[in-house]
Amino acid sequence: MRRRRPDGAHKTAPALVGGSDLIGHEALRVAGTTRSASGTLQAPGRNVAQKSGLNRSILDAGRGCS
Repeated sequence: MRRRRPDGAHKTAPALVGGSDLIGHEALRVAGTTRSASGTLQAPGRNVAQKSGLNRSILDAGRGCS
């Protein structure tokens, strides 16, 4: 499983490059995006369960994969 995402990215890249005139690239900060929403004792977080599900979805999608 570990090698499947990079392999898929490397197989998809030539098709995108060959069929496009312009390609945009965004440097994603996955670690910052998937931070916990739990907060602190003084200021507890809100919607922690929803944020947890969103984090799981982001990490499962393999964004930021080189």
